[in-house]
Amino acid sequence: MRPFRFTLESVRTLRERVERDAKEALARDLAEQTAHEQALAQADQRLLAAIAAPRRLAPDAAAFVAVQEFLERRERERQTAAQLLAAKEQDVADRRAELAHASREREALARLERRQRQAHAAATARVSEAELGEAALVAHRRLRGGAS
Repeated sequence: MRPFRFTLESVRTLRERVERDAKEALARDLAEQTAHEQALAQADQRLLAAIAAPRRLAPDAAAFVAVQEFLERRERERQTAAQLLAAKEQDVADRRAELAHASREREALARLERRQRQAHAAATARVSEAELGEAALVAHRRLRGGAS
């Protein structure tokens, strides 16, 4: 009997590559998410520092307006950092879903390959058993024929 050959090997290889690419994309997005979390923490710190500082440094109306504009700019920076982080968190969620899908697809082919391999092994065993049975029958007939 022929050796086992999985006919969908090229598809399995492709699905493994898709899963590996999904893992790499998730890793990149997780690293970027961490960077965005750090940027948001820094923006929070800058905003808190800006809120605390102006109270001591705003003696007249012009200075107060400048301080207010500075505070608003820090708040916008913080909002931008928060929006970027939220978008990255969504990207990470999307990448996780893509990885889960790719893993399921690859695992389905792996299960199919295992089933086909087992079926091939069973068929090979049946053929071998039949050949051995035939050989035993021939040997038995020769012995029985020679004893008569």
